[in-house]
Amino acid sequence: MILTEQSWQWIDKTDNPLLIKVLLAKLIIDDTNAIKHVKSHSDIRKAMFENKLLLLRIVEYMGDEISMKEIDKIANQTD
Repeated sequence: MILTEQSWQWIDKTDNPLLIKVLLAKLIIDDTNAIKHVKSHSDIRKAMFENKLLLLRIVEYMGDEISMKEIDKIANQTD
């Protein structure tokens, strides 16, 4: 994955280890599930690395029990 210099700068300067853990978790999950080259996941992964505000919002949702229950409910719906 090729990132902009600006992305590397914010990652390098961050003092929030949770942000780095979430980025690493995304990489590990994609690799483990063999989806690192699936475009939709690749786009999300790149957005998470390049957009600090998006990553902060994701981390906020992860810490919100109500939001996570809603996300889980949506993810487990069958068509």
